[in-house]
Amino acid sequence: MKRVIFFILGCLTFVLGTIGLFLPVLPTVPFYLATSFLWVNSSQKWHDYFTQTTWYKTHMQGIIENREMSSSQLRKILGIVFLTLGIPFLLVDSLIMRIVLATVFIAHCIFLPMYFKKKEKVVEEKG
Repeated sequence: MKRVIFFILGCLTFVLGTIGLFLPVLPTVPFYLATSFLWVNSSQKWHDYFTQTTWYKTHMQGIIENREMSSSQLRKILGIVFLTLGIPFLLVDSLIMRIVLATVFIAHCIFLPMYFKKKEKVVEEKG
């Protein structure tokens, strides 16, 4: 029964996310993230398939399983957060909103590195 509910909710979030592509009122990314979560958890077969993909192994496995993130990954994420928060920071003419956006960005800069252990590549010496 749980699998059926997850699958149906996944279909619903997929439809809402797709509608969000055309309507700026609905956020697309959160609905698509919810869709992937719900569909992957609706079936062990889909879960196994997803966790065996190259994309998952390359980009997500260390982050999800070991809470590890390289410095370059962290910089990329913080850059995206900066752009995402910077656009409304420049467009909105409200001091309170600008303070909130700056606080959220600073919190990301402080707590993301604390949450993720930095994974540095180990270079083996040949010889």
